[in-house]
Amino acid sequence: MRILIFALCLVAGFCISDDAAWERVPGMLKPIKGKLEADFALVRHFKDMDYDMPGNGSMSFTPGSELVFRTEKPMKAVFTLSPTQATVNDGEAGKTTTIKSEQQPWIKQIFQLQDSWFKGDVSGLKAEFDVSIQDENTLLFTPKNPKVLAFAKTMQLHIEPKTRHVAKLVMTEASGDSITITFSNIRE
Repeated sequence: MRILIFALCLVAGFCISDDAAWERVPGMLKPIKGKLEADFALVRHFKDMDYDMPGNGSMSFTPGSELVFRTEKPMKAVFTLSPTQATVNDGEAGKTTTIKSEQQPWIKQIFQLQDSWFKGDVSGLKAEFDVSIQDENTLLFTPKNPKVLAFAKTMQLHIEPKTRHVAKLVMTEASGDSITITFSNIRE
């Protein structure tokens, strides 16, 4: 579950070091002005075991307010990130964990990165990630921070060209494990 949360948190937090690539990013991704909702299927791949764990759920994002991911499989849970707190509601155990941004300042930082990402504001993102454009619809982000690199090696975004929404996210960890999230039924 932590891998899913981390990957989802990073979706919005990419930065591009190559100025030419950064200039192309806003044209590739559609800025979100109102509420965005989507369904998703995910596959968590464990490299050492050569095992795939599937899952699914839905997400919603309201600019400046909150990002919510609801998983149905492999377990029922709701992850909510806002500028003031992160909350995980474990639907299987009936337990809710809340961390306030006053206790953990990274919560507000991650939300601000996500908010910038969804709004298409790359100026707030450049310090954290490098980017390369793999083809006209695929961006590859690499964290600059060694602490993040120890966990997340790369994040690849596949953009649906007609809608300019992220259709698929692939995060590869330093261990070689990965998580692939494919979005569908995207609605604004």
